[in-house]
Amino acid sequence: MTERQSRSASAVMVASDLDRTLIYSLRSAELPPGSPVRLRLVERDGEGAPLSHLTERAAQLLAELAREAVFVPATTRTVEQYRRIRLPGPAGAGGFGPAGGGDGADWRPPYAICANGGRLLVAGEPDQDWAAVVAQRLAAHAAPLPEVAERLAGRGAAGGAGCGGSGGGGGAEGGWLLRQRVAEGLFVYAIVDRERLPAAWLDELTAWCAERGWTVSLQGRKLYAVPRVLTKSAAVAEVVRRQGGRATVLAAGDSLLDADLLLAADHAWRPGHGELAERGWTGPRVTALEQRGALAGEQILSALLARVRQLNGQATDG
Repeated sequence: MTERQSRSASAVMVASDLDRTLIYSLRSAELPPGSPVRLRLVERDGEGAPLSHLTERAAQLLAELAREAVFVPATTRTVEQYRRIRLPGPAGAGGFGPAGGGDGADWRPPYAICANGGRLLVAGEPDQDWAAVVAQRLAAHAAPLPEVAERLAGRGAAGGAGCGGSGGGGGAEGGWLLRQRVAEGLFVYAIVDRERLPAAWLDELTAWCAERGWTVSLQGRKLYAVPRVLTKSAAVAEVVRRQGGRATVLAAGDSLLDADLLLAADHAWRPGHGELAERGWTGPRVTALEQRGALAGEQILSALLARVRQLNGQATDG
């Protein structure tokens, strides 16, 4: 932690979703052909192909933000998926493990929230105490994962035919459910063909899951079913507690699974694209941007940094 952070980080924490909030595929970046905006690659797949980017300006803003506040990524990705990302960080911040380095290019935040709040990484490693708390909450308040996974798999194939068990069944050939996965043993998601996805079936699934303590979220080609008590905001509250229990929390996100995080924050931002924008969703302390794509991520980081500096200045003046 830098000297600037030691004075101010306990006062300001920034918790942000990653995919389609700060980082983007080339397609979701929505940059026109010939755009002068430069992108920085921050993720490759297992074969080395590029996956996720942010703008060069956004990379600079994130590095500055990480110097002046506690930055906490809050993602629905699994731990393995999150570890593929190499976020730009404060120069000289170093790193740890396979991400170690000294120039900030492969910096890792001290805390990270994965699996929609189900996993809390501390210094890059899953925290077992938090995992135990999550397991207790799920057992008490949500229907078992296999029941929900079976419902999704069994009704997702073309013509409503069953398509296997909870581990990885897919729709029949020509169906809209292409692949299904269980994430961290906590929730289930499927890759779907959105053009063929029946709206009535999605409404039915949403209602069925709600009766059992689960939430459904459609993000691009991914359809998630997540226990209602498995939230990013609960994990952020745990980080705040570990940081001393007193912090102003700023947040950003684009999907229904980010809504609780945005509502719990002292102030939050959402881009002009994504599930929340499609629904026209906002909140009393949520700024709804019109900008879409990677430039929205840049605009969000600019707004976050400006607010952090305002708050840190107020703390210094006080």
